[in-house]
Amino acid sequence: LPDAGALPRYLKGMAWKTIFSTERDGSSFRTFMKNIAGRSPTIIVGQSASREILGGFVDSPWVKKPLPTSPVGHFEAYRTGFHGSGKAFLFEVVDRKIREHA
Repeated sequence: LPDAGALPRYLKGMAWKTIFSTERDGSSFRTFMKNIAGRSPTIIVGQSASREILGGFVDSPWVKKPLPTSPVGHFEAYRTGFHGSGKAFLFEVVDRKIREHA
């Protein structure tokens, strides 16, 4: 990470390991999910078409959990999704410094 100074104290000094890279693993979302499933904590970093560097931190394992059923008559009766804790956050890198967006 460019400047870990903006990260929460408990994340500084952690030994991070690359578990998915589009250069190494391709651009398949299925491969991304296979590599990241059950892992925590994770930091995801990406670059937009306009070269902005964005990312997110998740402290919970990547596990699909069922959501409550939709109201009667609603199109979807059952859905699944991912849920995290209040420690999760998004960030952007500006001038090589991390700016958190809680």
